[in-house]
Amino acid sequence: MVREVAAFVTLAAMCAVEGCSSKSSAGASSPPDAAVVPVETAGCGTTRLLSVPDDPSLPGPWPVGVQTVFIPVNGGGPADGGVGVTGMDGGAPGTGFSLTTEIWYPATIGSEVGQTQKTYDFRDWLPPSQRSKVPDSAVATQFQSGCYPNLPLDATHGPYPAVIFIHGTGSIRIGSGSEAVQWASRGFIVVAADHPGLDMEDSLAEAGELLGAAANGPCPGSGIAQDVSRDVDAEIGALTTPSGDLGFLAGSIDMTRIAISGHSQGAGDAASFSGKPNVEVDMPLATPSAVSPSSTLKSVLIMAGESDKVIPFMDDVTSYGSSPAPKRLVGIPNDGHLVPTDLCYLTNTQGQNIEQAGEQYDVCGVAAVGRLLFDCSSSYLGETTGNAIMNYATTAALEETLHCVDRSRAWANLVSHFAAPDAGGLDAGVTLEFDQDLESGSEAGTSSDGGAEGAVVDGGAED
Repeated sequence: MVREVAAFVTLAAMCAVEGCSSKSSAGASSPPDAAVVPVETAGCGTTRLLSVPDDPSLPGPWPVGVQTVFIPVNGGGPADGGVGVTGMDGGAPGTGFSLTTEIWYPATIGSEVGQTQKTYDFRDWLPPSQRSKVPDSAVATQFQSGCYPNLPLDATHGPYPAVIFIHGTGSIRIGSGSEAVQWASRGFIVVAADHPGLDMEDSLAEAGELLGAAANGPCPGSGIAQDVSRDVDAEIGALTTPSGDLGFLAGSIDMTRIAISGHSQGAGDAASFSGKPNVEVDMPLATPSAVSPSSTLKSVLIMAGESDKVIPFMDDVTSYGSSPAPKRLVGIPNDGHLVPTDLCYLTNTQGQNIEQAGEQYDVCGVAAVGRLLFDCSSSYLGETTGNAIMNYATTAALEETLHCVDRSRAWANLVSHFAAPDAGGLDAGVTLEFDQDLESGSEAGTSSDGGAEGAVVDGGAED
């Protein structure tokens, strides 16, 4: 069911022209004030960084640059500029191709002044036979990305730890763009690819095939077998010795300290990839699987919406219980499967959501299960607070391990920070689910540093 759901969920993207979308919230990333000169500070080892706000839900001092690069897989040839996978036309498993990959990074302070934010046309992620069905009027939006193409990387600081993000079934590399922009603004290099067989193009093609060509016309996908482990290995290899498209990262990316994260099926993949080289932080967001033990792993964070209709929150609780410590669990009350993404809030100027636009223009795969499995609701928590909670917890987890910054106070204040409705927090009487087990051998349901506040999960979630 997860594979079918996200195929329709991510059609939200076609309702927007502008990507890397920041959600409109106090906690969402926005371009920093170039007039403010941040103070230099130490990171791990000899790393030099800039000071960031103590509140981890706030953006950092760096403007965020973004580049689209192409990473060869299985000896893939030069990229042809397409979206998703390139260098082949529906080849057999094992055929070489190139992963289309987005890289967000800390750019030189002030370099964004006078520049235009990056935009995308989401029709490029549809199966090729479906792209011409959607008119320009259906994809115009007012969303801004918060990132700028080809800004100079801030090479006077760093090196910056890498965060590899894996999208869910039917999604796209910029589906969690707000989180990517947030992390990059605070001193991380964030990498996300379109994964063949998992991404929007192939998921919609698969759903369209189930309906039959007569429903929406022929709907072929890339024809490349899904193998996310293969893709992530290619990303790690290319980032470790950056050249070609990735040459701008040389000397500025720290591949000795890596985080891996993902959403939905991508979260399950991330959970199983903790043994990839130098992974120190693993952050599955809405995961059906526990994180695997690893000799390099230092921190686990599992987060999800408690009202998730696709992967029930109890699955996250179970996964947390079976994951190695140190670990934390954060449940976001009254929010659904897509809270780690921007996808619920990408609507066009006509107010159409993914289901409405997809059905109106007969995009293959939408009518099959879209109405049943689109997990967005006006009754959910909403983008403002949901995004701030995601940014707060994930950023704290990344910084404490990969930047060697003490974030114990941020964790101690997590629940109370979002307990004030008049300050953009949760409704009165509603609290986050939060548990942490910071010592190997300690039992879940305890706060081993004594700093956690609020509802504690002890073998189950509170409804």
